[in-house]
Amino acid sequence: MTEYDLFVECIPMIAEMAARCRRLDRADYETWKQETMEHAPDLVKSFMGKVLVCIDKVVMGKKTVNN
Repeated sequence: MTEYDLFVECIPMIAEMAARCRRLDRADYETWKQETMEHAPDLVKSFMGKVLVCIDKVVMGKKTVNN
């Protein structure tokens, strides 16, 4: 399985995380991101960083598909 395949498989989970993160204020979101990366095993840190970039775009943009 490639990293891309894993990402595609995880899209529903990533979308759920993004939706939950949108409800956090900025400080809580930044704390969550930092704690998430600190607890991620070294093997997945690169992948998790890419996931967080995607979540950032949803949270920081605060836009939905319909906007």
